[in-house]
Amino acid sequence: MKKILSLLSVIFLTFGCYDDSDIRNELRDHEERLAKLETLCKQMNTNISALQTIVSTLQKNVFVTAVTPIKEGSDIVGYTISFSNSESVTIYHGRDGVDGEDGTDGADGVNGTTPSIGVRQDTDGIYYWTLDGEWLLDATGKKVQAVGRDGSDGAAGEDGSAGSDGEDGKDGEDGKTPQLKIENGYWLVSYDGEKWTQLGKATGESANLIGITQDDKNVYFTLTDGTVISIPKGNGGSQDDEEGGAGDGSQTISKGPITLSLGEVTATTATFTARLDVDMMADYQEVGLVYSKDDNMDVESETITKVKINKESYSETFTGLQYDTDFYYTVYTLRNNVYSYGATQTFKTADVTISVDDVNVTNTTATFIGKVIRDDVDASVKVGIQYSAASSFESTSSLEVTPEEDGAYNVTCDGLYIATEYYYRTYVCQDGVYEYSEVMTFTTEKVPVTIAVESIDKNVVTFKGNVQFSETGVIEIGVQYYPKSTTSQSAGIQTKTINEISENGDFTVEISGLLSDTEYCWQYYLLQNDVTIVGLLQTFEIEDLYNVQSYLNMSSASDLSSYASANCYIISESGLYKFKTVKGNSSESVGSVASASILWETFGTSTSPDHLELIDGVCYKGDYIAFKTADTFKEGNAVIAAKDADGNILWSWHIWLTDQPQEHVYKNDAGTMMDRNLGATSATKGDVDALGLLYQWGRKDPFLGSSSISSSTLAKSTITWPSPVSLTSSTGTVDYVTSHPTTFVKASSSPYDWHYSSRDNTLWTTSDKTKSIYDPCPSGWRVPDGGDNGVWSKALGSSSSFTQSSLYNSSNEGINFSVKFGSASTIWYPASGYRRYDGGLNDVGYGAHYWSASPCSSSAYILSFNYYGDVFPSYGSSRANGQSVRCLQE
Repeated sequence: MKKILSLLSVIFLTFGCYDDSDIRNELRDHEERLAKLETLCKQMNTNISALQTIVSTLQKNVFVTAVTPIKEGSDIVGYTISFSNSESVTIYHGRDGVDGEDGTDGADGVNGTTPSIGVRQDTDGIYYWTLDGEWLLDATGKKVQAVGRDGSDGAAGEDGSAGSDGEDGKDGEDGKTPQLKIENGYWLVSYDGEKWTQLGKATGESANLIGITQDDKNVYFTLTDGTVISIPKGNGGSQDDEEGGAGDGSQTISKGPITLSLGEVTATTATFTARLDVDMMADYQEVGLVYSKDDNMDVESETITKVKINKESYSETFTGLQYDTDFYYTVYTLRNNVYSYGATQTFKTADVTISVDDVNVTNTTATFIGKVIRDDVDASVKVGIQYSAASSFESTSSLEVTPEEDGAYNVTCDGLYIATEYYYRTYVCQDGVYEYSEVMTFTTEKVPVTIAVESIDKNVVTFKGNVQFSETGVIEIGVQYYPKSTTSQSAGIQTKTINEISENGDFTVEISGLLSDTEYCWQYYLLQNDVTIVGLLQTFEIEDLYNVQSYLNMSSASDLSSYASANCYIISESGLYKFKTVKGNSSESVGSVASASILWETFGTSTSPDHLELIDGVCYKGDYIAFKTADTFKEGNAVIAAKDADGNILWSWHIWLTDQPQEHVYKNDAGTMMDRNLGATSATKGDVDALGLLYQWGRKDPFLGSSSISSSTLAKSTITWPSPVSLTSSTGTVDYVTSHPTTFVKASSSPYDWHYSSRDNTLWTTSDKTKSIYDPCPSGWRVPDGGDNGVWSKALGSSSSFTQSSLYNSSNEGINFSVKFGSASTIWYPASGYRRYDGGLNDVGYGAHYWSASPCSSSAYILSFNYYGDVFPSYGSSRANGQSVRCLQE
């Protein structure tokens, strides 16, 4: 308990006599002494009155609201004690006593006594005055009361009987206040103001009437005789001074029977306690408290919170208050239907703050470290951090913060974009209303990536590199690439994801299936939540893989032309092969060959093979072209060309990678036909691989067919084919189509032949029906005869067309001619459609046209059928059309 101050006792002193020499000395200060005694007398009477007031507060719900020092110059001479019922008392410090008068004739003066007036509670609960520790008695010998019986009021009246009003209660006996005065140099005391009793000579000395100490809740008054009186604290602590301490900040309001005290106030709560004088409540209808953020304390106000109090002792904590806000409050009474209010007091809720002391940032995370200052845990107030990649906070994420007991917090947001500036701010939210701090920023770390091309092998490029993630998050890393010549980067861009990264960040990534003779742009990328960050744009180049001369052992290669040469060679297993560079089935050299080249590869489907996926390498040496298939044999088609020193194509050969075709013997000695179309890798009905390739009449080089049995969609290959060219005197020649084997020559007028000059009817057959050098079929096979004496008319026994709707298989899109043409269980002719003389693919799944080698006036004979079941064994078709070929055994 802190010692605050000491106050003078009311002391009555008598002094001994002094000799003449002392009197002469005292006379010199006589006037000064009289002035001091008068001041001392006044202060003692004030202190006695103050003591009575202090005692009277014990019988009322009254609190000490302030202790204010009284100063004379720089000296504190006393204190003013303020109470919650608006009363106040003044208590003075003791001063040095006034010296006694000198004794007579040099004899020693008699020492004055030190009587003191105090109070003490008797067994009846009433406080009475004491003199020198004994009861102060009046003339009749009764103890003199310090306060009335009930503190102020008379005794209660007795209850009425038989409907009559009760008699008024007897007045309580008033408390009496002793008074002091000085006459003729002596102290006189009276308790009724009429009769005075002399006590002793008027001299004074320093002594304590009341000792005052305090703790957080009470002020304690200790009287000279050891009696302790405690009075609770209320609002408004005293101002600080060198001897007294500040009050505790609590506030008290009294009105009628209610005394309200404000207790603890936090950011969102306020605690009120109240006491009711039960006896006084009989005169009131209602009492309570009101509080509001407005200073209008009217109970009818819409902003007011009104709380009725009907307990003698009341305490309640109100929650959900707005933080950092001034509130007004008071008490109210309702008496005779009229509201009255006490003095309006205020309190302010504490602020709630959140600080960010540090932000630890990685590639994709940010950890906020800071402190929250709040003195409650009311759920109505939330604190946190908002962050966004946009300074406008249009797209915002939030982290709600739950601090530790000491207010410290540590929260992490993840999934951030790498190498990105973020904006953040703290917030305090109460009931959906946000208060934000100033905007601050942080930037996530970059992801260090090193990557370079390590090697290029044919159409495969290998990258090696290193990446350092501090947090991997949801980041994808890879390489994106596209041909430099691509007009639209977004349309041609491809990606290769890096899936395996070592512990130290090393990785290797391989990209295959690249286009031959193509320069590529490439860069690494980091993909995160659909946002891509890319590295430096660089290039690599894939050389013309089809023109690369492989180092092949010619002597160990199988010679496909050892029996007979042709424009088409069938390969059924992987290996090393060679053939003579002669024109078709002749022995005539194709010319001065400088190199060999692959022109294209295809599966005949909607999927394109990679470069060199079917033919792994070629070379020319000693009048032979050698080629090597891929180690893993795959079915499909390819074309290999011989070129001169200037790169011009001299001749080209079709490499047909398939199982060995079966022989179908047709009726009526019509001949033996293949079980499949030229270029087909299957003879199974309904199989897209059974469609094969398409040819313009008289040309040895194939064009792509469809990738579907039911729609006219070109199959994919490893090259971009040149656009069809219009028929001219320069394009409509055998030499031109021989040197441009991938170019379709379109005709725009009758007779719709790709050949410009007079028609050449011997391009696929001679006059004696011998296979020509431009025949596209493999060795031992040729394009069949057509017309009335052709293979299909013979097998049917007639060249006449017919209709048999049941023949066409609409589910597999084609016709099984096993009954019509021969004895085999299946002789499948798919509805492979055709390429019209303008170059467009048509009628796949609706019908087909199969070339014969036989001319028909300005056209050539074909076998034709459609999905209605119409069959035309001897039909004419324009020579510029690209159509299927089914080979006849020679």
